Amino acid sequence: MSKINVYEDKDARDLDLKDRKYILAHSDDTGELFLSIVKDFDNFEFSEDKDEVFGYWEDGYFVFKCYLDNENSKYTTEGRFIIFKGHIINSLLMMTKYERKLNLKDLDIPVKEIYYSEDENHNREIIEKQLKEYVLDGYEFVQYKGGFDYKSLKKYKKLHK
Repeated sequence: MSKINVYEDKDARDLDLKDRKYILAHSDDTGELFLSIVKDFDNFEFSEDKDEVFGYWEDGYFVFKCYLDNENSKYTTEGRFIIFKGHIINSLLMMTKYERKLNLKDLDIPVKEIYYSEDENHNREIIEKQLKEYVLDGYEFVQYKGGFDYKSLKKYKKLHK
């Protein structure tokens, strides 16, 4: 598994579970993961060298949100959708496994996946499974699965100058 760095913002420490929000960032250079547990996303700024995904509790759902547009990415918007979708189990696992306020019963909630692009043709909202179906094997968290077949994304690579 990649090394994970967990940061809990002081403003989030006393919040109820359902009021906490998650930012998971991945560095392609180091393979490290960075999980921030925050009160809100108000002060968030996208990084130039990391991909970030977001999680939060919403009425009746756990929301997993990705922004597909990134001018610094090697991949097109559609390629980034494939990457984020392919990593959803690992992303949800990191957001839940390191949440100190989580009880297993909190995982009995559907996941609403939101993939956002400024090009409306790429926007998707998907509800397929309960959170527990992504992150649990019985009563244990699933194992983090490294590796991704980036070779299959060859046609989604951007042509850089």
